[in-house]
Amino acid sequence: MISVVSGLALQAPIIATCLLPAEPPGMVVHIFGAMAVFIGVMLAFSARDLRNRGVLVAWEGVLRLFGCAFMVGYGVYADAGGLAVYSGLFDGAIGVAYLAGLPRHLKLSLFDLLMDRKNAASQT
Repeated sequence: MISVVSGLALQAPIIATCLLPAEPPGMVVHIFGAMAVFIGVMLAFSARDLRNRGVLVAWEGVLRLFGCAFMVGYGVYADAGGLAVYSGLFDGAIGVAYLAGLPRHLKLSLFDLLMDRKNAASQT
């Protein structure tokens, strides 16, 4: 649900300026916020049936790891500040939790989960 809250917060220019001080509030910030809301809603619906929709959550974990790399790099090398670094590290921690916990919960390998092979363990 943090994706939905942060996505909605980015729709308000005053809050977006506080969250992303290096970026002027504009169309890119609104689109980024809308995507965050969509991802949050998708994860909420996917959590109801992880056996069939776990692949979406796993790829969200991969997306969060890439987001971590971009945000930490943006915070360190583009002088965006500590907030960008901390939010990137938070995204990275969530991504690692998704990619480590979900395959264990579903009793699949990470590769089988990412390739959407649900019954690979039962076929052997």
